[in-house]
Amino acid sequence: ARKTWNTYANKRTFQTLSGVDTVFSKAGIPIDITIVRENIEDTYGGIEHLLTQDVALGRRFITRPGSMQVIRYAFEMAKKKGAKRITCGHKANIMKLTDGLFLEVFKEVAKEYPELNSDDVIVDDLCMKLVSRPDLFDVVVLTNLQGDIVSDLCAGLVGGLHPAAALGVVGLVEVRSHSRPRRLRSLTGSSNEQEPKLVARFISAIDAVNCVAATAGVVTSMKSALRVPYISPLNTA
Repeated sequence: ARKTWNTYANKRTFQTLSGVDTVFSKAGIPIDITIVRENIEDTYGGIEHLLTQDVALGRRFITRPGSMQVIRYAFEMAKKKGAKRITCGHKANIMKLTDGLFLEVFKEVAKEYPELNSDDVIVDDLCMKLVSRPDLFDVVVLTNLQGDIVSDLCAGLVGGLHPAAALGVVGLVEVRSHSRPRRLRSLTGSSNEQEPKLVARFISAIDAVNCVAATAGVVTSMKSALRVPYISPLNTA
């Protein structure tokens, strides 16, 4: 579906919500991070084969047009959001050609947005800084695999995948395409076996509607739309 619709950008927003206790909320450190993940390329093409019975090979695709469209989307979104900082997470120190190309495109696009403070961080260092000082980050753009991992890390900062999905903190994914309208859905990847499925999915669906309303301008922001007190389904009758 991603390739069919050319849904090249996966946007995930992580925010501190009142009533959800985390290490950072207890310390008075607010979190408002947006991860923009490239959604089509990288190793997610599933192009793998066995060279021998003991050697498996997977191919990684990073293209200039693919990098350009997701990075430009990230900058435009950051500008509209009023972000002060946009960061490129990468591993160009090791994967010099693939991540090197992604970083090169990021730096090219950054020149067109002098009002934004743009920088880049090696992805392992990025993970360390996210769990120590998440308040320093605003918008982060990454390749597909790295973006998948880092977005789940950010979910842990605000309460975890499952409670966050129930609260709508990370329960919303916005994907953009040049040729088709936006698609919005609740975040997948959470363990729905941990709590009653109907309750968890119902709340996540409501949050997806809130995201549509925010996108359409019905509400001013996702944060204002998601002022929902957290009541664990495990504690309900």
